[in-house]
Amino acid sequence: HSQLKTGHPVRSAIHKQLNGRLVLRWVTTWESLLLYVLSFLFAFFTILAVYWGHLEYRVRVLMPWKLMSNKPQPAKQSVLLDYVSPMQPVVLFSSARARHWPVLTAAIGSVLIIAMTVVSTSLFVLDQTVLEQDQVPMTISSRINDTAFDQSVIDSSPILSALTIVSGNLSMKYPLGTNQQYATDVFGTTKEADGISSLRTARVNVTTSDLDCHNGKIIHSQFLAEESYLQVNVSDGSCQSGQLNVTVANSNDTISWLFQTTTSCPDNVTQMVLGFVKFKIPPCTGSDQFMDETVNQVPRTMNSSSINSTILFCEPRYSFENADVTFNSTNIQNIANQTTVATSASAMSAKMMIDGFQNALMSAKVSINSLATDFDVLLDALLEVSSDRKVDRYEDPANLEADTRQLYSTVCAQIVHQYMRAATSDTVMGTQWVEKSRLVLNELSLRLLEAGIAMLIISTIIMSLVRPSVVGLGGLPTLGRVSGILARSDTFENALKGCGSQGTELMAEHLSSGLYSVNHTKSSNGPGLCIQESFPAVEYVFPERADREDAIKWWVPFALGKFARCVIATVPLLLIASLENARYSHYTWTLLPGSIMTTLKLLQQSLTFSVELLDPFLVLKRGSAAASSTLMSVFLSCNALQACFRSVRTRRFAVFSIAFSTLLTPFLTIITSGLFVSQPIAATEPIIVAQADHLLYPSDANVSTCADWFSDRLIAANLLIKESIPYPSGTFGDFLFPTLELPTTGSIDSSIDMNNATSLRTNVTALQSNFICEALDPSDFRFHLGEHALMGLDYKSKNYTAMNYTHAKFGGCACKPGSFASLSKNFNMYNDPGQQPFAIYEYSPSWTCTDLGSWQDPDALMRAYNDTPAACPNITLVHTNVTAHPPAMIGVACRYRIEQVPANITYDLQEGVPSAAQPIGEATALDGYTPRCLQNPTDFEQIMDPSSLAGYSYARLMLAALNGSDPSTMLTPENLPVLVDRVTQICNTFTTQYFSDKLRSNSTVAAKVQATLSGSATRACVYQDRTSTTVLEVLLAVIFICTITALWLFDAEQLIPKDPCSIAAQVSLLAGAEFLRLIPPGSQALSNTKMVQVTPFKDHLFSIGWWTQEDGTRRFGIDVGQAETEEQCKGEKVMVDVTDVELGEAGRHSMDREQEQNPDPLGQVQTDATQ
Repeated sequence: HSQLKTGHPVRSAIHKQLNGRLVLRWVTTWESLLLYVLSFLFAFFTILAVYWGHLEYRVRVLMPWKLMSNKPQPAKQSVLLDYVSPMQPVVLFSSARARHWPVLTAAIGSVLIIAMTVVSTSLFVLDQTVLEQDQVPMTISSRINDTAFDQSVIDSSPILSALTIVSGNLSMKYPLGTNQQYATDVFGTTKEADGISSLRTARVNVTTSDLDCHNGKIIHSQFLAEESYLQVNVSDGSCQSGQLNVTVANSNDTISWLFQTTTSCPDNVTQMVLGFVKFKIPPCTGSDQFMDETVNQVPRTMNSSSINSTILFCEPRYSFENADVTFNSTNIQNIANQTTVATSASAMSAKMMIDGFQNALMSAKVSINSLATDFDVLLDALLEVSSDRKVDRYEDPANLEADTRQLYSTVCAQIVHQYMRAATSDTVMGTQWVEKSRLVLNELSLRLLEAGIAMLIISTIIMSLVRPSVVGLGGLPTLGRVSGILARSDTFENALKGCGSQGTELMAEHLSSGLYSVNHTKSSNGPGLCIQESFPAVEYVFPERADREDAIKWWVPFALGKFARCVIATVPLLLIASLENARYSHYTWTLLPGSIMTTLKLLQQSLTFSVELLDPFLVLKRGSAAASSTLMSVFLSCNALQACFRSVRTRRFAVFSIAFSTLLTPFLTIITSGLFVSQPIAATEPIIVAQADHLLYPSDANVSTCADWFSDRLIAANLLIKESIPYPSGTFGDFLFPTLELPTTGSIDSSIDMNNATSLRTNVTALQSNFICEALDPSDFRFHLGEHALMGLDYKSKNYTAMNYTHAKFGGCACKPGSFASLSKNFNMYNDPGQQPFAIYEYSPSWTCTDLGSWQDPDALMRAYNDTPAACPNITLVHTNVTAHPPAMIGVACRYRIEQVPANITYDLQEGVPSAAQPIGEATALDGYTPRCLQNPTDFEQIMDPSSLAGYSYARLMLAALNGSDPSTMLTPENLPVLVDRVTQICNTFTTQYFSDKLRSNSTVAAKVQATLSGSATRACVYQDRTSTTVLEVLLAVIFICTITALWLFDAEQLIPKDPCSIAAQVSLLAGAEFLRLIPPGSQALSNTKMVQVTPFKDHLFSIGWWTQEDGTRRFGIDVGQAETEEQCKGEKVMVDVTDVELGEAGRHSMDREQEQNPDPLGQVQTDATQ
């Protein structure tokens, strides 16, 4: 594991780039362990909920018994007290009001576990953090070759690039591997980083160039009036410049001018001499002086003190070093720990670098608005670098030195970048900082969990102190155990005889005046437990009891009601639908996944409780059921897994279905935690932006003559075809569109931090330069070569000649029938034999109509034109070698038009320039652009950078189109499509940049356009993981099927008349039953396993329903045998089940035999194993 080093040189740069965010270390071992452990919180809380739920159920069931064992209690606080069936909020409120602390504590613990389960779903959040990785392999893709430099091939690109970067006019940034002072090797990681790579550092080669300047002075100056030259000689005391001639205007105005040259000084040192002069040429003192200066060309010596000058002698410095270089995604972030590297004698030197600077300066002359002198080029470049663009600033030597050094360093860095690089695949070890989405602890959720766990621990301690227990009660009071207690509670039984069909309210009124307690006794028959009832002195009058079946109001729990059934059954289907329809449920799922699944879990548990509660009564209703599956049923005290096993063993499939669905619900929350995967995306937001200008159309402006180039746009065009810069604002490719006022911090009301904004997209109406270029097939050329006219007598003299030529694609030009459009070219050809290739460039060609019959094979020429008719071209570019054998011609013909088209524009806000443009509608051709207007942007012989190709005489357009390729291989029919595409691109680029200046006007009222702002990947967007979604949908489908199955198998209609969870409700169904007399004393202290082995539970069958007593009265409740059928309830004579009576007698004799063999079978209280 890596960590940030103290005092690391890029530390401040990292903090600056990340806007002050903390740079996190790699996760340490204990942090990894902590995150690993905390990732299992879902499972932990699920298991904890199972055991706590079991504990809570025991507390709720035993609380009334515990209260009665302490002292006599009123009915509402004892036999009628029900904490089992009410919902959690009711239990919390009731237990708090009654101060039943065990129940309240248990209920609070359950709520805490549910809350912590939900909170744990948001315990981890994804955060964009920066991790440092040491010893990462870095591949050097471009290495500086210090020995490969030829200053003679340098063109204007370095100085043009430097001008655009420093001036900021075209929003160009330093190319990767360069900055204002340095050029470095370019490197990157060998493999894709696991995250977003923000910074990377490696020790690589760097070069830097600078000037060491000191002041000089003019030691001699004179003026030559005839040539308008000012001749000066400057010196720094040890080195002189020699005579410098500067063209000046012979006027009475004060002149400011700049001169620059290089000179050799002692000790083989080359220095740059730079001077800024401001002076006024004094008038002639008389006619003699005028005659001497103009006729006799006598120079006038100037007084140096009259010339206001700033003279600098600057010695170039060049160093080749190793350094720790830090890159971000677009440029150099930091350079530190430089050490000089020893170089060979053939390596780059300061003298070679300053010569390269001079060549770049000379080549830039034509690219900066065709300025007159080289000195003006330098002055223009320095003004671009300067802060205020005022010439007079250079009267101060400090300003001249600062701007010159900045320009020189920047240009030299670009020279190294463009002319001294070699592609490599070398590998070095470095360090990288990766911006990565990491799981981190949510502070708020963690604090809530800590508080919840602390409260749960307190609840556990309280539960261990106040947990209710009843002496003599061997386990939870099932119906069987309650019947054993009731068999010893004659008074309480008599009070509730005949109340089995009554509702809870009526029964509560019946018992409201009594006090109830539980007494534990020991006798020779074993421990005993009974419920005693005491009444006040006032005689109590029992209310009339209902004994008619039609008087019963049947009780159905909420979860088994019709509405609740529909809700619980359809919720899984609704969740499946929402998972597949993220459009409407996206925010619900991403914000409340744990809450949703916990709610479904609670609904399933409510239904499970209702089914397990009523299942024994459903079995009793069907009749003749064994005690083990009815009176001794323990489903409620089991967890879901135990309930599944017991229900399968007892063939209770409704219980199995609902228990199995409940068993699956904890997995819903666990799987939901992996339902969504985070992906860093750019945040988007609609905004309104203003247009800084608008485009002019032919009807809005006079574009017939179009003025000269604007220098910035001319520089842009030359650099764009060399792919040296991004497209300037308002243009992209061949699209021209209004300039937008890009948003900045504070300029708009946006939720996206403008420091992190990446792009802006909008739709605008654009103009498109559309040059349609076609290949001129060699086989369709025809030409005539004229006679040579000798011009000179020696062998080096040239012959003047002319060539007429035509092509099938020229047939679209207007000529009368029988003639064909042609072009002519006058050129010079050397007398000595050999190949002489050259290119013919024609803009708005001067067509000549030539008799068709004068061309070779005129029929083939006409057939070629008829097969592919073409319009008359506006530009032709032809390569020819008339002295080759056979002569060869090949070329490109272009037509132009300007179109209006709706376009979608994308701006890169980090660079501040357009990054993409796409048409989004049909283009409409615009009229009004005359051929004369297009002459300026397509006059490539004057506006393109000069270049050379040894042995060839080519137009500059052809040179640019070849792009350094060998003409012998490029100018072939096979590669002609490449040449066509290149010419099309060049023409479109130049015309687009030209019209970007000519057809643009500032808006008086800023037009507003709709745009979309995008931010960097600083936030994570979640999307559904398909695997987790599928697993979750399968689980929900299984839960749905299980729920439907349980509801279909379980008939809760007309089952019992009251909620059977209170002691009184259970006793009311047992009071008066015949089998109570068969229960031996002390059986309530046995476990369920042993209790079912004694009479009457082992040898009698039970049912619930209406029973007719011997005295003719009828009761509703549980007893041995088969309850009356529906026909018997309507009036037929009830027949006594002789078999059950016999079983009862046999059971009584069996019990007697067991007592004789074991006089104290109930001597010890046993606890249910299943509890």
